[in-house]
Amino acid sequence: MTLGNDINFWLIDTKTAQSSIHGIGRFSQQQVSADDIVLVLGGRIGTSGSMPIYGTKLFMDNPQTHINHSHEPNLYLDGQIIFRASRHIASGEELTLDYTKFSKLTFVPMVSTQGAQ
Repeated sequence: MTLGNDINFWLIDTKTAQSSIHGIGRFSQQQVSADDIVLVLGGRIGTSGSMPIYGTKLFMDNPQTHINHSHEPNLYLDGQIIFRASRHIASGEELTLDYTKFSKLTFVPMVSTQGAQ
């Protein structure tokens, strides 16, 4: 099912909301079993775009999925565009990926400057 202008194909019910990880996150609205397909990315593939495709010189021009990074993710990339649950996901749980496992980009965690003087 797609949501609004989202060109991605979500196979579970989700919603976006404030994330304790970073900005906006995407949250499962149902229980998900390990290895279930959660998301199939949509978008154009070319030589430039927002998401580098691991192992190639290609990029996918894909709108924001709002899936945040975690070193202990509950999703994994199966191939180039399919994301599966790496374990049971509870309803209401934020969906996360380990960006370093599929992206050519280096992930640098944001450091909060709140309270800095």
